[in-house]
Amino acid sequence: MGYCPRCGENSTLSTTPNFVGERRQPLRIAAKSNIISLPPMSDGDAIYYGGMRFRVECAGEDILLWAIE
Repeated sequence: MGYCPRCGENSTLSTTPNFVGERRQPLRIAAKSNIISLPPMSDGDAIYYGGMRFRVECAGEDILLWAIE
């Protein structure tokens, strides 16, 4: 998933330090994103996107993609 310099979607910048004990953060995608097109999904689905597997979580107007290891 790429970073969009125009709107800042999927920003590569983080305000928290990266260390081994840090909890992983999901990719947050706007449900009506013009940049990333995803198929219709339900909460709890597992999808394969961009070479990785993700677990889908719906959060209001956003879709959270949690990496599956």
